[in-house]
Amino acid sequence: MAFCHECGNQLKGTEKFCGNCGCKLSDNINLEISQDQDLNLEREETHDENKAIPKIRDPTIGKNFENVVEQIYIHAGYITEKRQRIPGKSGYTNEIDVIAIKGRDKVAIECKNYLTQVGIQPIRDFAEKLQDLGHEWRGVVASYTDFSSDAEEFAKSRNIELLNNNDIKERLYSALSGRSAEKGDRIFIEDTLAVNIDYDKATFLDLCNSNHISVSTAKLVFHPYFRFNYKMNRIWFDRQAQKNRTFKDSGIVVIDLIDNEVITEEEDPVGFQEVIKNKPLKSISIAIDQNYRVIKIDPKYNKKALKNSAISYVIEENTRNDLGFIPKRQDITLDIGTLVYLPKWELNFDSHGKVYSREVLACSGQILFDTITNCPLHERSFFRSLNPLNKTIAVCEECGQAFCKNHGTQCAICKKWLCNTHSIRCSICQTPFCSDHIKQSCNLCNDYVCSNCVVTCTTCTRIVGKHHLKQCNHCGKTVCSMCVTQTGTLFKKYYCKDQCDLIVKAEKEKSSLMGKLTKKFK
Repeated sequence: MAFCHECGNQLKGTEKFCGNCGCKLSDNINLEISQDQDLNLEREETHDENKAIPKIRDPTIGKNFENVVEQIYIHAGYITEKRQRIPGKSGYTNEIDVIAIKGRDKVAIECKNYLTQVGIQPIRDFAEKLQDLGHEWRGVVASYTDFSSDAEEFAKSRNIELLNNNDIKERLYSALSGRSAEKGDRIFIEDTLAVNIDYDKATFLDLCNSNHISVSTAKLVFHPYFRFNYKMNRIWFDRQAQKNRTFKDSGIVVIDLIDNEVITEEEDPVGFQEVIKNKPLKSISIAIDQNYRVIKIDPKYNKKALKNSAISYVIEENTRNDLGFIPKRQDITLDIGTLVYLPKWELNFDSHGKVYSREVLACSGQILFDTITNCPLHERSFFRSLNPLNKTIAVCEECGQAFCKNHGTQCAICKKWLCNTHSIRCSICQTPFCSDHIKQSCNLCNDYVCSNCVVTCTTCTRIVGKHHLKQCNHCGKTVCSMCVTQTGTLFKKYYCKDQCDLIVKAEKEKSSLMGKLTKKFK
């Protein structure tokens, strides 16, 4: 059977339009999971050049797009609801397209059914909603198209997961046609790259308090690709130069069997390199435990259509418009082709309600996506990720925020790890504490002071910090700055108000009077 890419409605093989949402099927990628029919990999696309393309699709289609996204999370075991209004900390209500809840994992999903690339502003607006909802919610933005680079960078800095069109197709395909295995099962997988990174290696976190973060969901997904080795050889007569030219080329064509599109090294450098440089194993056996699920996506493909796609790609790559040369199909030879499964770990971590994500290639250990290894509070860039000072060292034991040395610290008493928001530093010695181990504040400036830096004034009994103490120049007593009188501007002297200031004042007046009398009698 086939399913509409927009709304997930079951389709008949002869239908050209979806009866539920009205989408033209030539614009969709139908997910075939039948055992009797092959996938129709050739799609005819027509465009009316005189018709303007709207920026945002019809709202009714947008609702169906929400249905597709919702189905992905339903198949993953989440309880979902659409179009929910959730009150935030500010007192205002936030409208969320889809909410998905499984245990402590609470997901707010924003669906963007644009025809153009999603920019940074919608992500900023959604980040404000998340902040108002609270740290126990994690955010996902699903888009019919791709995201701009600045939107992707901003989303990473706010720990927001982005799902583009390809991500949604892969997850929907996995939900509809994938086979999963649970605890106690043993699954046999053929034509896959070796699983060299096991669950323990994939989930390892080099943190000082790794006991405060746990794996909430873990999946080992086997993504299908098909590759052909090709050669092209053509002797062509150049009419302009009046001579024969020889055109030769060889290489590998890789086709993603999720959407049956040829992928290039520029579009998917990691997947492309792994598929072309590694030889798949004939068969592997994986024993399942309670920690993770195994999902193998079983595509039904038409090999003839795959060959046509590969040949068309080689022709396009070797066409020389400057010379007027276009290769012919008979100039290109393909081998029999190879089905290759690329294993990938998809992981979510939970720390006090805050969720982090990681994707790791199980064959090589290369990290595709990671929101916890590097401190999320730093601006994301390639060079910053290489800086060891930006590596995450711990998670806050109050809110779950991951942080580096610059954005967190450890309580001097109980050794609890805290982000800068939840740690309190003594205003005098700058020693960090948790809220349980620094309770006193200075009565004069209201700043927090630790037990080593706080004193009680012997005159007024105020609790003050050491930096507010002054020593009386008359009796030597140490009192707070509110209990002294200052004299002099350049050479300052302090006298406590415990009679010393009055005594000094009287002595000065007496000295001044005696001086006047002595001067008068002279």
